[in-house]
Amino acid sequence: MFDIYQIVTGTKNVIYNGNIKLHVNIYKRFQMNERLERYVEIKKIIKEFLIVKKISPENIYILNSSVIYKNQRLETVIDLLEIQAFGLISDLFIDEEEEFLFRKNFKLYVGKKELSQENSCQRLIKILDCLIGDVYFGVNIIFENGCPQVSLIL
Repeated sequence: MFDIYQIVTGTKNVIYNGNIKLHVNIYKRFQMNERLERYVEIKKIIKEFLIVKKISPENIYILNSSVIYKNQRLETVIDLLEIQAFGLISDLFIDEEEEFLFRKNFKLYVGKKELSQENSCQRLIKILDCLIGDVYFGVNIIFENGCPQVSLIL
């Protein structure tokens, strides 16, 4: 194990890998219960959409109000998952003419599999499951020259 000083000063480069699952107590402890409730509500809306193949104006309003965040900071794993969910929601369900006040600064690599609306909804549900704490997901933290980079594996 390296000395933390060597890692943060950039003397040693390291990679940490692990699987984590968010616990509901995180939301309670940091007074973020509304966020957890919002994720559960969004998941319900998306699952309903997959069944009936349409979405009500009131659900569009709920989704729209969920993704408009001014200058959202990316400080935690929750923030990273949330910004991915918001990006998918805006791409799938929200009028393109709307101006969104959140950053989409993650990289997207599209493979051979075509991304249909149903596939995107399933991906969104998987991200929401991670946010709600229903499933484990992978986290990679790379310290290179003292700079951390966090990647999520869903």
